[in-house]
Amino acid sequence: MTVSKHSFKLGLGSLLCVRSLILIVMFCLSWHSPPAEARTVQKLVTPSGVSVWLVEDHGIPIVALGFAFRGGSLEDPPGKAGLGHLLANMLDEGAGAFDADAFKDRLEALGSQLTFSISRLAFSGGLVTLSKHLDASAELFGLALQDPHLREADFERTKQQEMASVAFENRDPERAAIRAFYETAFAGHPYALPVKGSAATLEKLSAQDVRSHRERLIAKNQLHVVIVGAIDAAKAGKIVDTIFSGLPAGTARTVVSPIALKPMMTVLAAPPGQGLETAVFALPMPGLDDRDFFTALALNHIAGSGNFDARLTSELRVKRGLTYSIATQIAADSVSSFALGVVSTKPGKMDEALAAARMVFSNLQADGPELKELENAKSGLNGAYLLGLDTSAKLADHLLGLWIDGLDADYGETRKTSLSQVQKADADRVARKFLDPKDLNVLIVRPGTGAEVR
Repeated sequence: MTVSKHSFKLGLGSLLCVRSLILIVMFCLSWHSPPAEARTVQKLVTPSGVSVWLVEDHGIPIVALGFAFRGGSLEDPPGKAGLGHLLANMLDEGAGAFDADAFKDRLEALGSQLTFSISRLAFSGGLVTLSKHLDASAELFGLALQDPHLREADFERTKQQEMASVAFENRDPERAAIRAFYETAFAGHPYALPVKGSAATLEKLSAQDVRSHRERLIAKNQLHVVIVGAIDAAKAGKIVDTIFSGLPAGTARTVVSPIALKPMMTVLAAPPGQGLETAVFALPMPGLDDRDFFTALALNHIAGSGNFDARLTSELRVKRGLTYSIATQIAADSVSSFALGVVSTKPGKMDEALAAARMVFSNLQADGPELKELENAKSGLNGAYLLGLDTSAKLADHLLGLWIDGLDADYGETRKTSLSQVQKADADRVARKFLDPKDLNVLIVRPGTGAEVR
């Protein structure tokens, strides 16, 4: 979902490795899939007890299957941040009778795509394949989960790749600033730990750590599956049990308590070679189960959609020329909820940029939005939501994200109705409560100042 912090994606349309056959099919899906609100979600339980949400769509002979196990990177053991992410990157490095090359060649021959990923709250992934290759692809999928090789040589190579990736991201000012923001805003809580880990934690990991973590993280009692495509309920149950029925039952997950942002105004040194100042800023927001959440969603759109008529863009880019882009997004899940923004500007201009941002929030807090702004926000949010569900793979992604967030399959209708019911008085009240610029939490990455972000 657009407001979630989860990174799960089946990956179609965004990964460079997607093969031309899948791209052609997805192009067709984008034109011929029925509207999201017209699709019926069937709730099934397979013979082995796996919970499934199924959306039948026989317009194109393709099946998109997504899965999630509750317990993502928050299940990484102390001192081993990044372990789950490393596991996700190793599951297709050979399984069963297939070595790494043979496994990938077999997927290639089938024209199928298999992905694994992890967020803070879930280990997830998916399969996209033509219907005629579903059985063979599901067999490979099951092997990757139930009998992956996880060999020492593959582990060392993957670990070095992940360490290089983390080092690269640490040289990117926005990514480094966001990571530092989480570490500071949620200090002392598991939410502060980076999903990909750090150079220090990755260096200490072993292949045995990955093997042991697989046995804990990939467990049937924490599983949910979403299927969208040309498949009926009977076939869906058989395919799901082919892939998942052999998994261990598993153990209970770590209980992660909700946490609020810790107030902060922090300045760190930028990575070497970075010339701009970058700031991450956040305001606490109502949670997903709060009746004011949808009003806050509309207010966030008015302030920080990134469109030229958004107040932050208008004030900082159009009127003052302080930045090329500025936007905010509500990041909400069962642990925390806040509006997060990022802005970069020339050295020496960040104080002015943040003062302008505070003025935007102050004005919204004092006067609320204009009625036209509110109506445009409601319309824009509902339109963008539907456009984000225009293919079977996107719908599978979305439904799985709802389950991870503890929401029901009919959330789309709830969202649409709740947004349409937001009135000016609601927006004024929520703005007064949540848009106080004094509550703005800020972390600045500034060239040549303080301790360098690492």
